[in-house]
Amino acid sequence: MGNSNNNAFIQYSYIKQINSNIYGQSKLYENPHTKTNYVQKIFYLNNEKEYENIQSNIQKIRSIKSPYVLKIHDNITTDEDTMCGNVINIQIFYEYIPSTLD
Repeated sequence: MGNSNNNAFIQYSYIKQINSNIYGQSKLYENPHTKTNYVQKIFYLNNEKEYENIQSNIQKIRSIKSPYVLKIHDNITTDEDTMCGNVINIQIFYEYIPSTLD
């Protein structure tokens, strides 16, 4: 698996935890080079089928060109060996649109 993204070496800076109707439970990060904010969602997967489903969904979302669908900026995939077996971590960084309706 390894890193399967285009921007594997971008370092993101953590800003805060956010819980919203738009993003659910996620974290807000900033790209220090561009000063652009992104929302990070993490998926913990324990089998290849789940991994393939998430990767397929990422590709589908990236192909949608609509102002009503959040754009995926980046995704980072890593493997982690645990006592319970191999866990695949997928971090997806979505565009961040501040909500003023809270």
